[in-house]
Amino acid sequence: MKIYHVEYDYKTCQSIVPTSKKISDSDLLEFDATPKLKGWKTVKFQILDPHLPRGDFLVFSLMLLL
Repeated sequence: MKIYHVEYDYKTCQSIVPTSKKISDSDLLEFDATPKLKGWKTVKFQILDPHLPRGDFLVFSLMLLL
């Protein structure tokens, strides 16, 4: 198995964020190996700074690459 370390500079590349602060404050986006299907709602995202260049990964948080 190969493991890669990816460094991301959020100041020079685009990041995505939920469009609703309510979603950010909920536990729906916590990836903690617990079921989320019950009560799941589609999450809409927006590009935080569309003027920055797109990176090789979609970055949702400093700990999560999509």
